[in-house]
Amino acid sequence: MSSSNYCRKHRLALAVYNTKLRYLGLVSLRQVKGGRVAIYRNTQLCHVTSFNWTAALIVSADRSAYFRSNADEDKCREFSVSRAFEMK
Repeated sequence: MSSSNYCRKHRLALAVYNTKLRYLGLVSLRQVKGGRVAIYRNTQLCHVTSFNWTAALIVSADRSAYFRSNADEDKCREFSVSRAFEMK
């Protein structure tokens, strides 16, 4: 199944899958409408769960978010958001 078909089947409005990102950088994102959020298999991606996605962003009947197999939060302690901007 292609990634676009997978997103439609599971009603995903935002999916971040299998990247080498360390920080999402979605500083202007305020709402996710019309679907779920899935962020998974991003082994270097830090601070995914430090933000309350379901309460603040998801405007939908199904306010669900799925986070699996991202960077371990213990490994992310030395990586701060301010350092992410310095690394550009």
